[in-house]
Amino acid sequence: MIVNQCSEYLRTKSKKLYENYKDNCTVVQRMLEKYKKIYPNISDYSIMHFIDIAEFCDLIMDKQRLKDLNEDECYCLLVAALFAHTGFGLDKERMNKYINKLGIQKQTESLTFFQIMSKYHVLFSACLVEEYGDIFEFPSEIHKYAIISMLRFIGRNSDDINQLEEVLLLDNKNTVRLKELTAILSIGNQLAELKNTNLDLSYEDFDKYNSEEIVGFVERNVVKSIEAKDRKLMIEAGGSDSAYALIERKANLIINNFEKILGSLAHRAGDNKNLFSVDFIKLKRILSAESSEKVYLNKEIEESWTDDDRELFCKLSFEERVFYADYLSTEFEITKFLVDFANTNGAVLSGLEYRVKSPKSLYNKLYQRVEKSFFDC
Repeated sequence: MIVNQCSEYLRTKSKKLYENYKDNCTVVQRMLEKYKKIYPNISDYSIMHFIDIAEFCDLIMDKQRLKDLNEDECYCLLVAALFAHTGFGLDKERMNKYINKLGIQKQTESLTFFQIMSKYHVLFSACLVEEYGDIFEFPSEIHKYAIISMLRFIGRNSDDINQLEEVLLLDNKNTVRLKELTAILSIGNQLAELKNTNLDLSYEDFDKYNSEEIVGFVERNVVKSIEAKDRKLMIEAGGSDSAYALIERKANLIINNFEKILGSLAHRAGDNKNLFSVDFIKLKRILSAESSEKVYLNKEIEESWTDDDRELFCKLSFEERVFYADYLSTEFEITKFLVDFANTNGAVLSGLEYRVKSPKSLYNKLYQRVEKSFFDC
């Protein structure tokens, strides 16, 4: 399965390893399809998410660094990326088994099923690979060990790369640069998570959205682009103030993680070169009106509009419609928090039907209302 340059290089370097990787792609895709049927609320963790991780790993390495990877390093990086999110969909019995194995009972006792999955699913993936390694038919125990080590590292959201072995030596005399490959996978995975952040989606209520609405959510993701140029990785993001603030926090975590990992790799004795082709990660804010000509709205609110509302919404300028859509996105998040808080504390929120000004009322206030004056000037 050719998904990025690394998989292309693996095919040219080792037919045997490539076939094993391709077989595992088939296995993982079937697992994820099964999860999608059982847990539709987490169905955005598809094989496409693996492709995003793989492509970001390509992005933060240049072509020469990719070519310099030996076949075993290509294999370990690809397969670790492939299995990174297979733990997001396990049944509750196996999840509890892995919680006990990882010794995180106290950390999870106050969390819901989906909160546990969201926070610990990569560690569950490592447990899954460890338990069912024979089914996946990894080339050797060292390959399996490397993949599990990489998954455990990113699953713990660690930035202490020095806890890992420098290199692993295989029977064929190839070395696997475990620290460097893990560093690449860690940042690649975080970038994929950032790219696919949907601030409007509530995973625990995911099944209330239809496919058209989900597409709308994806299209208006706050992160607009992630590109590498001149040894700099630029993340461009937009959206409402509250949405951008959340992305900014997530991006800053990635930047801090990247700087610590890069610093650890740079201090290795006698070697200032690593697999990263970027030295900096920067976040840039772009205006919503610059990012798209199509404006997506919360469907639940849009369906409550009258024909006049729809007509007058279209009469607003593009900038006004974008601002209004951003406001609705922010309002959706705030109202959900308040409703949950009220339910938890036995309170009732009144007047929710008036929480959002309709397009008709907005247009009237902007363009049709004439303010009365009681005094002549």
